[in-house]
Amino acid sequence: MRDAAGDAVVGRLGGDEFVVVVEGSGPGEVEEAADAVRQACCQPIEVDEMVMAVAASIGLVRVTEDDDVSSSLRAADEAMYRAKQAGGDRWERSGPCRPRVSRATSSVPPDEANRVAGCSAGPA
Repeated sequence: MRDAAGDAVVGRLGGDEFVVVVEGSGPGEVEEAADAVRQACCQPIEVDEMVMAVAASIGLVRVTEDDDVSSSLRAADEAMYRAKQAGGDRWERSGPCRPRVSRATSSVPPDEANRVAGCSAGPA
């Protein structure tokens, strides 16, 4: 995940939840980082001769110096849960104006979105 995030700061909040901080990002940079992290997470891994694949549900929030950390994390968490409820393997932006998914559209079934994104929905 750190490789996919580039210069961003990556931290583990607990369990399977992580935070990626992209500083000074311009238009589209946060979304590109989210797509890169999502792609990296969906790569199959082998554990004890079993191939496993996971999907990433990502919540995006744009933070200014006036925003507090707690509120920002809460907004990102709410956006992440919307991404999960929409089928997972996508990102959602916090706030009133947010796209439903990343480059795979919400009209595409999750398995097809995984295929289009180059991810396997299950073991390879």
